[in-house]
Amino acid sequence: MPQERWLRSYLLAMKVLCLWSSGELDPARNLGRTVLLDALEQGDTMSAGVSAEYLSWVACGKNEYELAAALLGGAGALWRQVGALLWGESGLTSLHTATESELTAALGAVRFTQLYTYGANLPPHELAELVDVAGEDARLKHVLAFGSVDGSPLGPLTPREREVAQLIADGLSNGVIAERLVISKRTADTHAENIFSKLGFTSRTQVAAMIAELGKDTVVADPPRRE
Repeated sequence: MPQERWLRSYLLAMKVLCLWSSGELDPARNLGRTVLLDALEQGDTMSAGVSAEYLSWVACGKNEYELAAALLGGAGALWRQVGALLWGESGLTSLHTATESELTAALGAVRFTQLYTYGANLPPHELAELVDVAGEDARLKHVLAFGSVDGSPLGPLTPREREVAQLIADGLSNGVIAERLVISKRTADTHAENIFSKLGFTSRTQVAAMIAELGKDTVVADPPRRE
């Protein structure tokens, strides 16, 4: 029955988490890939999201930072379909944030965002293919060489979102951004949420770090637009 298959996938995903937490990274990866493939075959977005998430944590634990960032992006795209990151469970979301912070520190904000965006734009079945080449450094480096559809970590942002990102980096609150751009506070909030979601960030500090790496001229490359 479909419900029984979903429950089995969920329990196996929890086993992946247990293996990861105990440092058994290779068994965690092998089982995680199995769960991911099964979830994709069933069309089970939630189980696919959690398995991709945990596979990212495994890759991070093995210092495969570029792979981890791409998998985290893929997981993020699946979680957006589900409607909540890791069911909103605080213990798990804190582990997600810790992984995200480690990857940003290891790769730099710009490269992290490039790879996160790359993973988020991959068809789900290609996430499993990334795991397949995880142990083959040359192939993996080739696959992740560009890391983003347009080569820019800002590729998924609209011109207005880039403008808002710069203002966030300048330390402005959403309320002040709304006044500066002559838009509603709600619209400014939505732009900020979209920026975090598209770039794989959870804090304004991360946005500021990425903008600092890129430079202001690169960020605001388009003329401002009113909405």
